[in-house]
Amino acid sequence: MTHARTTILLLLGLSSSAAGCSNADQFAAAQQAQARADMTAIKAGLDLYYVQKGRYPEPAAGLGALAAERVMPSVPQDPWGRPYSFTIGPNGPRIATLGRDGAPGGAGPDADLSEPP
Repeated sequence: MTHARTTILLLLGLSSSAAGCSNADQFAAAQQAQARADMTAIKAGLDLYYVQKGRYPEPAAGLGALAAERVMPSVPQDPWGRPYSFTIGPNGPRIATLGRDGAPGGAGPDADLSEPP
């Protein structure tokens, strides 16, 4: 193989791997955007539940109460296949997911996400 052909193949390989990283980054960003959209919809469902019932569902009952009471047709799982969690604080409900890694903390695609933040 000539030096020029080897150089071209090396450059093609590097550009392909760089494109792969870019696609992985885009996929991770899309998953986080989907999680944020899900949490916004769940928050709206919790607020509607509150309007209808005069209270939020008990966190121990889980978000399934929104579907059971027909406030939402179904409650999505996070983009990584786990249920969203929620707590009730002095300012209302907080919906959360542990991100891609499923562990508390993390950065980038592994960061925990919540609504409100």
